[in-house]
Amino acid sequence: MESYQKTIEPGSFEEKFYRAIGFPPVPEDFEGIPLILRITLGNMDLLDSFYMDLPDSASDLSVWEVLERYFLCHDKKDQRKVKQRLIDIGNPDLLEVYENLIKLLTLIRAGKLDATYYINNGQARISPDDPISRHQQLQFSKAGSYYLLDLVIEIPDKMDPFYLLSQQQKDIMLKEFRQIFLLYVMDKFGKLPELKEDAIIDDLISQSLIDNEDGYCLTSAADDLLKSIINEAEFYIINFDFYGDVYIRKVDEIYFNTGHGENLLVPVFIKTGNDPYRALFISSLYLGSLDYILSDIDSLFSDDTFRDMFSIIPASPVVDEIGEHVLENVITEGKLMVHRQKIAEERNRRFEILKQKYDLE
Repeated sequence: MESYQKTIEPGSFEEKFYRAIGFPPVPEDFEGIPLILRITLGNMDLLDSFYMDLPDSASDLSVWEVLERYFLCHDKKDQRKVKQRLIDIGNPDLLEVYENLIKLLTLIRAGKLDATYYINNGQARISPDDPISRHQQLQFSKAGSYYLLDLVIEIPDKMDPFYLLSQQQKDIMLKEFRQIFLLYVMDKFGKLPELKEDAIIDDLISQSLIDNEDGYCLTSAADDLLKSIINEAEFYIINFDFYGDVYIRKVDEIYFNTGHGENLLVPVFIKTGNDPYRALFISSLYLGSLDYILSDIDSLFSDDTFRDMFSIIPASPVVDEIGEHVLENVITEGKLMVHRQKIAEERNRRFEILKQKYDLE
């Protein structure tokens, strides 16, 4: 987009409605010229915008510092203060818009979204490090004059699932996953599919395949690798699968597999030092969820196949959204549940041995 030129015609019904829902939110008995922040996303209509007043001191800050300090805030307590200010404005939709924008800006801060910033009816593609004094516009209304930071945030349609990786890390990872998939296919079906990518076969022959008169067969090293992958997949499934459904009623009241919880697999993987890409790939491979690739083997060499596979990663909440203390409690409760299950399984195993030994009913 080159620029945004959103306007509300003076004297129109839209302008009267906009005034009626509290824009501009000029504080009563304010001395001087107030500063108003307005945010829209892309082509969002101005009537659906977020807006709030800012203190005088905000003029010395950059665009992102304003968003960080007065919008995202330092903690939940400060966010509650913002919400109370929004309630006082009188627009019932502002709270919902605020909550949605917090999620969006949290993703931007975490590097999960690449946003582009514009000034409505002003400069295109500004830097979030620009001082807002450079972009605030003097406006006039029946409520009096005010400065307006009329910010438009443009975001891509899709979030990048590889945002945690450098390009080199991504290339190395996908090459390894493709090789593992082909070894899995060789082990499960006894032969390799026909491939256009000869280079990957050459790499496999040098490490994991023996080329003989009857075709390819796995080396002992490849057999050991596949056995280790099975063990790895079972580890993920036993110790992490239930984090895909976490219901947090209170900070210290956490339930798993309720059917209406939140998927916290990715933040838990990251917090516990496990690679979410590898965990998701290995688990999917083990469960047979990737067998569909065989119907179009060329798709194995497309990044889009893995983008779909890892789409859960950018869509998952980050630690800032969950709260570090809450996430630690979730992980602790999960480990306790696994421990209790292992104790119960061991008790049942011993009981079965006793039943057989003493011929108990």
